[in-house]
Amino acid sequence: MNKFRFYLCLSVVCGVMWLTTPNPAFSRDRERYTLDQAVALVKNSFGGQVLKAILTEQDGRQVYRIRVLTEDGRVRTFSVDAQDGLVE
Repeated sequence: MNKFRFYLCLSVVCGVMWLTTPNPAFSRDRERYTLDQAVALVKNSFGGQVLKAILTEQDGRQVYRIRVLTEDGRVRTFSVDAQDGLVE
């Protein structure tokens, strides 16, 4: 009976450890959109020439900052959420 309890406890501990191990596929820190995808998203939506694109953090979220020279000669900066692709 002691062996049974030992293996039961061991199984429970292993199960709990497996369930609480973070899965990188669902990590908040992992970018869902790549820098190239974010640049293409902005370029296809707004046109112009991309001057600079960087990954930064805003309010605890990964955000791409993309600076674009528009066709009318203005410089605009767009923010693209790396997780959901929302453009601001």
